[in-house]
Amino acid sequence: MTLDEAQSATAVFRDAIARVAGVDIDRVTILGIEASVRRRLTDTVVVNFEVRATTEERAAVDANLLRAEADPALLDAALQAAASDAGEQTLF
Repeated sequence: MTLDEAQSATAVFRDAIARVAGVDIDRVTILGIEASVRRRLTDTVVVNFEVRATTEERAAVDANLLRAEADPALLDAALQAAASDAGEQTLF
């Protein structure tokens, strides 16, 4: 995925992050999407975001996000579902 493609898919990222975090989509804010070049010239898209959670929700949201960090397939599945719901079948 190119940076331009990622930036045009902000709503899909927002939806997927909300699904993974276990919160409503209106509680997720995308702060920025940027390209990061790592060693061996591999381009990576980085999505910076914020999730607003109540004090009671915070532990569960943190656990959900840590689980997705440990198992990227969880975010991949959420991205596929969000893209499909948005009518973007081939985005991810």
